[in-house]
Amino acid sequence: MPSNAALNLSAGMTLEAWVRPSVLTSWRSVIMKEQATSLPYALYANSDTNTPAASVFTTAAFSASGPPALDLGSWTHLAMSWDGSVVRLYVDGALVATHTAPGSLLTSTGQLRIGGNSLRGEFFTGQIDEVRVYDRALAAGLIAADMNTPVDT
Repeated sequence: MPSNAALNLSAGMTLEAWVRPSVLTSWRSVIMKEQATSLPYALYANSDTNTPAASVFTTAAFSASGPPALDLGSWTHLAMSWDGSVVRLYVDGALVATHTAPGSLLTSTGQLRIGGNSLRGEFFTGQIDEVRVYDRALAAGLIAADMNTPVDT
């Protein structure tokens, strides 16, 4: 998706997607906002620890990653939120990891990419569905409600 100022989520955000991976090795991007040398925010189906991860860049890169590892061939709902001070990772509506991440989010004229990125080549192999991007951090209950509510077409 071409750069759009509305995707510079400097004060808060939530990213969500249903994923069905067929390969999980190394880093696998689900949603990533790009910049030439770094990433303002990203949601990963797999990381270097073989677990999903959520990442934001404020004063530095901050990531929340944690179990469970995703199952190949199974649909899983992934979500991340950042409220200006903490990044949170959810798997199937359950909070699985947090990390402090204070400051303003890095902004970028780079593209928002779904399923990969040109910065690091971390391509997702499988299916991605029901992608949502919010400009605010949703509470856990709203993330769980989204998980059970289809995106309108």
